[in-house]
This record gives sequence, C-alpha cells and structure tokens, in this order.
Amino acid sequence: MNTELNQLIIIGNGFDLNCQLKSKYADFFEDRYKPEENKKVYQKIFFPVINYSLAPFNSDCKNLNMSQWTVWDFIIINILYCQEDSDLGGKWSDFEGLISSLIRKNSIPALSIGDGVYQEILRVLNYEYMAEIARPSDIEYDNSYSDQKYKEEMYKRIAAGVYKNYIQKPNFNVITRKIFNPLREKEYNADFKNAFDTILLKELNVLEHDFAKYIKNQVATDPDYRNNCGNLLFDLLFNDLTLNNLQEGIETHNYLLNFNYTQPQIEAVWPNLGYREYWFDYVKNVHGTAKKEDAIFGIDYEDGKDDDLVRFTKNFRSMQLEEKYSGKTFFDHLPINKIKIYGHSLNPADNSYYTSIFDAVDLYSSKTELFFYYKDREGLNLSQLDLSINNLIKEYGSTISKDHGSGLLHKLLLENRIHIRPLIEYNPMVVGEKEERQFLNLDDLDKKKRDLFTEKLESISKYNKAAADRIAEMED
Repeated sequence: MNTELNQLIIIGNGFDLNCQLKSKYADFFEDRYKPEENKKVYQKIFFPVINYSLAPFNSDCKNLNMSQWTVWDFIIINILYCQEDSDLGGKWSDFEGLISSLIRKNSIPALSIGDGVYQEILRVLNYEYMAEIARPSDIEYDNSYSDQKYKEEMYKRIAAGVYKNYIQKPNFNVITRKIFNPLREKEYNADFKNAFDTILLKELNVLEHDFAKYIKNQVATDPDYRNNCGNLLFDLLFNDLTLNNLQEGIETHNYLLNFNYTQPQIEAVWPNLGYREYWFDYVKNVHGTAKKEDAIFGIDYEDGKDDDLVRFTKNFRSMQLEEKYSGKTFFDHLPINKIKIYGHSLNPADNSYYTSIFDAVDLYSSKTELFFYYKDREGLNLSQLDLSINNLIKEYGSTISKDHGSGLLHKLLLENRIHIRPLIEYNPMVVGEKEERQFLNLDDLDKKKRDLFTEKLESISKYNKAAADRIAEMED
C-alpha cells in the first residue's frame, strides 16, 4: 500500500477562462485596439486607396496613438482586422506561431510579407537615418507612401530602434559598413539580423509588459475570478481520489505548475480551508506573473535552439525570471501518483516541459497516472483534444527507445494509466458576486471523501505555512 499521495496539477488558460477571466489574447487585443471604434480606420491605413495622401495618413496615425504601438501591434492589427477569416487570438499558440514565423523565416505569409523583411528595413534605415553615409547607387527607396503605408511605419519603428541602439553606439563603424555594402550580403545579413532580432525582442518586452498589466487589472476588478479560482483548484485536487488515497497516515504532497500569468492560490477567496496559498508544497508560474509584470511570450526550445534564435525561446527567457530560491522542486516526493492536466492546449511549443516531467516521473516504467480533464461545454471538440493528447504521448515516446516509445500510448491504456474525462465541478462556477454557491448533491461515499480531503487540505496548509514562517524568521 502506498504511504504517500503526490499530485502534480498542470493548468493552462482554460482554467482562467472557466473562472470567467477575460484572459485570451483576443480579449487583450480588443481592449487594446478597440476594433468597434477603429476597424474602418485600420483598414483605410493598411490598405489605402490611390488618392489617400500623406496628410490624412499622418492624421489617422496620430488619432490612433500609433507612436505607442510596438512592431508587433502593426502585425497583429493587420491580421486581426484587415484579413478575412482570421482567428489570431483564439488560442495562445496562434500568436506564438506568429513570433516563430517572423524570427525563423524572415517572413509573415499571412500579410504577404515575403522573404525580404530585413532588406525592406535596411532601405528605410538607408533613407531615413543614414543620410550622412554614401548610399550604394543600386539601393533606392521611394518614400512616397503610395503602397500599404502601415509597413512603412512598422519598418521605420524597427529602423529607429536599430539606429538608436546600434548604429549610434561607439565602435559600430564596421557593422555599419557591412549593413550598407550589398556586395557582402552574408555578412550584413548576419549582423543586421542580430540587431533586428534584438529590437523585435525589446518590442515584444513592451507588449508583454502591457499584457501583464491588463491581466493584473482583470484579476483585481473581476470578483467572479476570485470567487471561482479557489474552488476550481479544490476540484482539481479532489477529482479521482479514492478512499485509500485519503486514509489516515497517507502523507500528501500537492504541486502546481501554472502556464498562466495569474496566481489562483493567492487570489482565491473561496473555499476557506486552511491557508489556500499553502495547499501546495511548490508552485511555479512557468512564464512569469501578472503581479510582477514579468510575463513572457515565446517559442518552444526545439524551434529556436540555434544560437541566433535561442533568446526567443520560453526556456531561455524563463531563466531570466527572478524567483526567490526555496530549495523545493516538483519532484521532492516521488513517485508522483497523479498528474492532472486542465485547460492547457498541449501546444507543441510546450512539449519540452512535458518531456522533462515525464522523464522525471519515469512515465514508461512507473505507475504514474495521467488525467486530462476538460469542461463539458457546447462546441467542445473532443476529437481535437484526443488528437493533441495522442500527439503529446507520441512525441514523448519518440524521445525514448524505439522499442518502447512507439507503444507508450498502448501501454498507458493497457495499464489504465491515462484518463480523458470531464472535470466534476463540486463547486460549480458562478457569475455574479452575490449569487449563492450551490454544491452538488453528493452520495454518502463522496461526502465522506470530501470531508476527509477537506481535513487533509487544512492540515497540509497549516503545516506548510508553519514551515514557511519558520524560514522567514530565520531569514530575518
């Protein structure tokens, strides 16, 4: 008989959405760009008619406060509001795929920006900022604003950053000569690409910071989220526990891996079971938090492991997040009996995280169970969820031996260690702060399990809080 119950809870944006938080990229974009007011202006700027002259163009740009936009804003607005059938913002992975396309391929097919972004920016640099340098006669730039003017603005913003952060710096003459010498294409492409990517990352930092402030404000002003998130955490911990898991003497350790920028264990106001913040031995927000305003976007390590792209990967950028050292990990108590995943898209951009987790728990040989929960709602595409789970397990299987990896999913099914099911919400989500919370009608067994688990959570949280208080006293 096991003497420990160790659970790892993994949550993605579906968790926050189920708690009524407006946390999609699309929600942020709508708040930032106000398309109901500005969509027609966006379309006029991005696809001007022939007689749309420079004066009204500049006026429209000023009214939109375009000077506050990042390079990414120009791209996002075009895709969202000036392209047919765009779904950018519907999923987190959509925007991350856009980042990958630009930095890896030097192109954005959705905007008909082909393999020439760097060269276009070079031309803007050449015309706008480097008049004192003799320009090669075969590079000309027509600043007539006659074709898709938003591109000019986007290019100029990047060019201004390159000029300010690189060309104006001391000892940059060699790089400057390379950039403006078309006969040395390989050299100037390499050097300019480094400058270009650095500016893209700085511009991304601005957008990330603004997004973090948006999420922070949503949490602070939305009582529905704070009323719901603690109950949903409780339900995730409680689902699929047996009486054996809850017997006296079973030592319990809970861990939370959070792909969101929220901190539900801190923000929750319900339920009042011990100290909610200490239900978990260890909590990690993989990509930063809204509270610290250090949110990060990025691409999977496998997509950007080359030296010139690695700084855009989530793994590399996560190393730069400031985190108080606690000495704890998700794997302090092995084996992990249950890994419960809820609201995460299982986007390939996060595969490296799952690979590390599955390796640590020895998924192939151990008895660790995987639970993939979903909210049973209208429009849910279960087939897509099944396919994503299949791809995740298949991808992980490919990292282990050929003999074992190809049959991993079959092995998990045969051993009854993988489960795909709707999450039972013992505390249904509510909308409206004053609405009375209704508990599900529980049979005697579920009531007994719930009472036992409630006592266990209170005990865990008091123990963890006391330990944290002792450490805080020693540090003082």
